[in-house]
Amino acid sequence: MRARQLLAMVVAVSATACGRPESPQASDAQPVEVGRAPAQRPAGTAVPDSAGVVGEWRIAGIGGKATDQPFAITASILPNEIHAFSQCVRWRWRAQIRDGETKLTPLPLAEPPCARARTGEETAFERAMNEARYAVRRGDGSLVLAGPAGEIILFTQ
Repeated sequence: MRARQLLAMVVAVSATACGRPESPQASDAQPVEVGRAPAQRPAGTAVPDSAGVVGEWRIAGIGGKATDQPFAITASILPNEIHAFSQCVRWRWRAQIRDGETKLTPLPLAEPPCARARTGEETAFERAMNEARYAVRRGDGSLVLAGPAGEIILFTQ
């Protein structure tokens, strides 16, 4: 018994000295991003308010990559809210857009969550929407929402 205690102490001391966590649970933790700078406003014309972007949109890109998943992510932009869908996954945000500055606040959903796991793109989309700070229109007709978590590119449907 004493040998096991001594071995446990040696492992704990060496792990601490090497900068490694003592417990296996702590080593499985995901890294935390700290101090990310806010994104700059992307190129394009600042959206004056949400009235100019009301309508049905399809998400074409997230974080600089074209979307490629079995379920299209779409968004309905209303004057003060955004509702988004990907098969049975749903999101809702209160939307405030003024002179290209954007604030999206997640809103609760009335229906139960989707039974399937979310795809990586759905997770990236939600994160980017939650952190969106800017809204611009580009010459190709796309709407770009951008923030620290990246850009979301939307096209009208």
